[in-house]
Amino acid sequence: MTETEIKDAVVYCIVSTQSRISTVESFRKATKGKSIWNLTIPEIERILREHHIRFPQKKAKWIASLAGKEFLPKLRELAELRNRKLASSRKVRYLLKKQLALKGLGDKQVSHLLTKWLGFCNDLVPLDSRWDNFFRQHGLFEEHDDPRYVILEDLILALANEIRVSPAELDEVVWKMMG
Repeated sequence: MTETEIKDAVVYCIVSTQSRISTVESFRKATKGKSIWNLTIPEIERILREHHIRFPQKKAKWIASLAGKEFLPKLRELAELRNRKLASSRKVRYLLKKQLALKGLGDKQVSHLLTKWLGFCNDLVPLDSRWDNFFRQHGLFEEHDDPRYVILEDLILALANEIRVSPAELDEVVWKMMG
């Protein structure tokens, strides 16, 4: 990929946050290869508004900040760390997010960049509310459940079961160790 293609991908990741896929795809088709990060913030904001992208003021600033960034050298460094294991993919995500230090690029967007656009870490998943909705629709979470809490609780239950203690006993030991 070229620097321009990478920046196009980063723009897509920024723009896709809390926006409908149809509006994001319309925006992408209209701006692909046009280096919109080189435009002024008001010009970028106008384009975002034309395509009904949410939060155009914030996103315009984030996109404009790409003008002075170089991605290829950082990606080459990270490619050397990648060993096709989930733990290394998570480390690559963390390091890329930290090295880029861009507003608007959190774990979800960096995961999206690494998987969909760069094909770099296909074992990462860009997590957002669609997963919460999907799991609720398929009965994996009840309406009143906090998915993060339930997932952590399930991990603790599995660990307790594996070491043959009750979850309460495991909680007591960890509480004493960590407290």
